[in-house]
Order: sequence, then C-alpha cells, then structure tokens
Amino acid sequence: MVKRNFLPVAVAVAVATSLVAGLINQACAAELSCPSSISVNESLAAALPDGWTSHVDTSPRYLQGVTFFDDNPEKNASLAPTSDKASSGNERIAQWRFGSSGVPVWLGCRYEGTHVMLTRQLPISSKECRLVYGPGGIVRKLSCD
Repeated sequence: MVKRNFLPVAVAVAVATSLVAGLINQACAAELSCPSSISVNESLAAALPDGWTSHVDTSPRYLQGVTFFDDNPEKNASLAPTSDKASSGNERIAQWRFGSSGVPVWLGCRYEGTHVMLTRQLPISSKECRLVYGPGGIVRKLSCD
C-alpha cells in the first residue's frame, strides 16, 4: 500500500482559493481615478467694453475634488457624503452609500479655476464609494464597491 501525503494538495488549494478571493475583492472594490489635470479652452460670451483686451490662461487645471450625483449630473442632484471623518495624519475619509433604487450614480471630477467637470456613470452594482483626501481637498484615493 502506497501512503500519499495530501498536505501539498491542501496547501495548493488554499493558496489558489486565497488568490481567487483576492482577485474578486479587487474587482469588487475598483479604484477609480479622475484625470489629474485637464486643459480648457475658454472664451468670452460677450463683447469686451472699450479699452479692454482678454488673455486666455492656458495652464492646466488640476483636480480639486469629486462629487457624486443621483442620476444624470445635468439634473444637479449632488449627493452629500454619508460620513466624513478624520483619518491618520491630516487625511480625511468621506464615504457615500448608495441605495438600491436602480437609479444610476455618476462620479463628477471638479477642477480648479474652471466650471468644466468630467463625469462618468458608475456601474449600477456600485453600493458605496470612499474618498481619501488631504488638506485643501486634494484627492489621494477613490474606490467604489
């Protein structure tokens, strides 16, 4: 009778299960990122008064913050965070929890010195998002489940 050692098989199964669970967790907690800066081409909507000229500042506009919208951002239904608490050091963590109404939630990326906002719809399965930010609202990390 041949004696078999099943320990290596059990270890291999445990490692594989752990790896798959980690991949599923990463897929469920997707890290989002807004573009760190955008270029904007602005112009005046009306003629200038006599004696005035205009100058367009072409420097990039840097990410200033994020917001979430209940349905299309054109409806201006911005959502307040469910919680906003101090974390380690000078960071804060804001958390948004979304209901199960089936209404899509949108992410809005805001930039300094412009009214231009980049928006994108989150997957309908998203239930919550967490934002880690530093002094001045500087976005450090954004993730959603």
